[in-house]
Amino acid sequence: MVSLKGTYELEDVKAAQDLHARSGVFMQWVAYVLIGVLALFVVTGVVFALMHKGTWTVVIYPAFILAFLGLYRYWLRPSTIARAYRQHKDLASPFEMELNDEGYSIQNEYGSGKTPWKDYIKWKADAKMILLYKSDNMFNMVPRRLLSEVGQAEYIFDQLAKNNVKEAAQKRNPARTVLWVVILALAVVLVALVLSSGMK
Repeated sequence: MVSLKGTYELEDVKAAQDLHARSGVFMQWVAYVLIGVLALFVVTGVVFALMHKGTWTVVIYPAFILAFLGLYRYWLRPSTIARAYRQHKDLASPFEMELNDEGYSIQNEYGSGKTPWKDYIKWKADAKMILLYKSDNMFNMVPRRLLSEVGQAEYIFDQLAKNNVKEAAQKRNPARTVLWVVILALAVVLVALVLSSGMK
């Protein structure tokens, strides 16, 4: 049995949202390749513009996309999560959490809840957080910083395995993977066309 006391901090919520948004190693590489290609086109466009072999307008499109991605990742998304954290007073309320052979339970001044292991459909974990999913977008958070004893995380994973709750990374949607590859290829072709037309 694992018994925990504490509060959810803003960093816990951010870590949970980052883990929730993560969609496997392959998709991360697709995102990195896309960002790398856009950055390469920006650098190439700047070099050609400085050499007077192209116009500065071709740099605008990939630079705008990179700027938007950076703005979303490092300002808009964190500020949205912080606002949601401030609005949900129950998140900052001290809680008592218990994970035993029956399932997960939590209680604070706003109420209590219990979920049997069999009701979870999947789980995700990283160095900061364990997420227990009731549905594709609804999960319970277990911050690893509260797991003080060796073996507490293993106990949780053992209970999940005993109840046939699979790790989320084991479920891959091939249609979504193909869609992202097509989007990546189209983005590369589109930026290449824009750059080549601007350098004529």
